[in-house]
Amino acid sequence: MAYLLDTDIWSYFLKDQRGVRERVIACELTDLAISRVSAAELAAWAVRTESTRRRDMVSSLCRSARFFEVDLAVWQMFPDDRAELASRGRTIGMSDVLIGCCAALSGAVVVSNNQKHFTHICEVLGLELENWAEQG
Repeated sequence: MAYLLDTDIWSYFLKDQRGVRERVIACELTDLAISRVSAAELAAWAVRTESTRRRDMVSSLCRSARFFEVDLAVWQMFPDDRAELASRGRTIGMSDVLIGCCAALSGAVVVSNNQKHFTHICEVLGLELENWAEQG
């Protein structure tokens, strides 16, 4: 099964928070993916922290990760899905909708702690959503 991990889940993994590291390590590496959107968000996060260690961790992740690209198919899917969310009264940022579109085109399960956005995105796109950061 393919899992597309959202930016927040990858950041918890890199910071070894919320038990996410154990969930990630328990998966086959080929089952885990990151979108180019999340990679860009993580790189910006690492630069903001001014931490060489954090930049190195993000760089290492991006060298070894399986990427879901934001390609033409994603861009073609994006406007209709963002409009559908808006018609339901859900204003959701471009990044999260693009991540959802990447998952939809790849048939991946979305893994995110951002339930506020991804519950609606996954509903519109017909995707499964898991939260590996839930305590319990």
